[in-house]
Amino acid sequence: MAEVRIRVPKTIKPGETITVRALVPHPMEIVQRDAAGKVVEKVYNYIHSARVTYNGKELMTAQFTQSISANPVIAFKMKADAPGKLEIAFEDTTGVKHVGTVDIKFGG
Repeated sequence: MAEVRIRVPKTIKPGETITVRALVPHPMEIVQRDAAGKVVEKVYNYIHSARVTYNGKELMTAQFTQSISANPVIAFKMKADAPGKLEIAFEDTTGVKHVGTVDIKFGG
């Protein structure tokens, strides 16, 4: 399981809309083709979904295909209306989950 790296602003004010960025180290296998151009049948290992929760409530979900580059990054905006835990969970096609969390704290 790879470590998901999440970046949020250093200072956050209550009710502020912030930009969150997350990176998951992952090879993101690409589809292989044989000499005739046909897809080689196998289970390709790539991130296919992401789920974001804030204080236990789902903020968003995303679906990906194998056309995304290695070490995918997502970025999104959210309203920080209360301190708490932001969790981002990526899942790959082999069933492995890659999860990262960050505490949203007010200050500054």
